[in-house]
Order: sequence, then structure tokens, then C-alpha cells
Amino acid sequence: MPANETPLKHKVLVVDDEKKVGKSLGRLLSLENIEYVYCTSAKEALKSITSAQTPFSLILSDQRMPEIMGIDFIERAKTITPDTICFLITAYSDLKTIIDSVNKGSVYHYITKPWSYDELVTKIKSALKKYETIIKHKALLNKAVKQNKKLYTLDCNLMAATDKINLELETLDREVGSLEDELKSTA
Repeated sequence: MPANETPLKHKVLVVDDEKKVGKSLGRLLSLENIEYVYCTSAKEALKSITSAQTPFSLILSDQRMPEIMGIDFIERAKTITPDTICFLITAYSDLKTIIDSVNKGSVYHYITKPWSYDELVTKIKSALKKYETIIKHKALLNKAVKQNKKLYTLDCNLMAATDKINLELETLDREVGSLEDELKSTA
């Protein structure tokens, strides 16, 4: 990482109506020194997303929750924070849900309960790296846009200065031509 770049501080949102599962995911993240916020409902999680000072890097959401299903929650969350990586977690294998969520691009990984600790940690770390890449690319794109605006302004200024100099040169050429004509007529 370049010297002038500060490391990205990740925060993960865990959403599961089963407190045992939420606490288990929280312990897993804590063991990996990853900060997290735990919510027991999709509505509470949406409030956390909208009130967060910085976007969550990753959302781990259960699929089967009262009021709002996980995939519906993730779709709403992505409208608020589109760069956040999302995992859908469920004990039930609903192939249509998996296919729909992947096709819509809203879910990065589908995790089945019970999960393998090592496998889940690997997927989480991979997702956090992907989030970092997304954020870095956006920052570079914004920098490029700003630099292009500056270059455009400089180019416009240069063109205006060139036009002004060309006008002055044309005026001087005419004056020189007039002086040459005068010299020829007096000679």
C-alpha cells in the first residue's frame, strides 16, 4: 500500500433474527478483528445503513426473516449503498432465490447453514478485498474526472491564448506588409 494511502476500515452488518446465529457471526468477525453491527431484523438493519457515517463494506443477511426476506432486504440495501458486498445466508436451499439474487447482481455469495468457519472467513476476507478494490477504482475514476476537467479548462485557455496570439501576428503581418509597401513606394 502506498505511503499516502490509509487502510480502509471495514465494518460488517450482520442481519439475522436468530440471536444465536447473529452472535456466532459476530464472534467469527471479532476473532478476525473485523468491526460489525448486529441487527435482529431487516427494518432495524435498513435504519443502521441509512444512519451509518460510512457505508458498510459487507452485509451478511439471513434469507428467512419475519417481515422482509433476506433477498428483498439486500435489494433495498443496495439502493442505499450500491457498493456494499452482500452475502445471503440460509439453512434452506431455495435454488430460485439463489439464481434470482445472483442474476440481479445483488448477492456476491450464497452461504448455507451450517457453514465452515475457514471457508466463511476466506469468503469474507475476499469480499472485503473486493470492496476495497471497488472503492479504490471509484476514487481513481473521480480523480481522473477532476483531472480531465482541469485539462479541458487548460486546453480551452491555451486555445484562447493561441487565437489571441494568432490575431496579433496577423495584425503585425499586415503592419509589416504596409511598411514594406511604403518603403517600396518611397524608393
